[in-house]
Amino acid sequence: MTNYIIKNRAKLELAEGFIERVLEEANLPSGNLIIVLHDSALVKNRYGQCIPRRTLPYAPASSKVFSPYIEEDWECGIALSNEACNHYKNFPAFFTYLLGHELGHAYICLLDINLHIFCCLIKDFYNDVAGKTITQCFEFPHEKCFDQFGIHIATRLYSHKKLLNEIRELLKDPNREDHNWLEAMLTLPDEKRLDDLKQIMINFVKPYKNQLIEEWQKDVEERGERALASEIDNYEALFC
Repeated sequence: MTNYIIKNRAKLELAEGFIERVLEEANLPSGNLIIVLHDSALVKNRYGQCIPRRTLPYAPASSKVFSPYIEEDWECGIALSNEACNHYKNFPAFFTYLLGHELGHAYICLLDINLHIFCCLIKDFYNDVAGKTITQCFEFPHEKCFDQFGIHIATRLYSHKKLLNEIRELLKDPNREDHNWLEAMLTLPDEKRLDDLKQIMINFVKPYKNQLIEEWQKDVEERGERALASEIDNYEALFC
């Protein structure tokens, strides 16, 4: 059972039972979750972020949104920016997708924190060893899986058609800077793909395994306990 705390700093007038319905569809592993509906922008992420409490020391900028609640009982934190929250009224399916995407991250954080760290390390170092072949975050396979997780939840609460229509409506704004991501969203199927996430990530980085491990080791040598890679005792085990 997932216990949750919600901090509605954005003062959204959420429909009765909305969060419960979203969490029911997400079916997260057991654990304690905090959800912050923020009243301002997030430091590094436009719409949302998710971080396990254990890795807060490695992300001081991103963790600021959770620092006011550090004395409360939670294992994993989710935050949505004010921009994301502003979509709730007119684009509820899209808002639900955004929340669902972060819940996909939370699912992995609560289920297997080493897998979460594995994904983070790949995201941070992949372009260093693969020649900058990833130009935007949503191109990483784990982010696609979380996008699909969010689509799945939004579809269950509304419909796939409504979500796609809302995305098309958002795409009409020529001033948006996320057109490529929204266009990509239109092509993703509605399905949960988290059970095979580890194998997906292993397959993705298999050609660069040794180079990645070298980069992680170098980062720990240079930055010590400030390096996220220091949380992993056996890098080889990440690829098994």
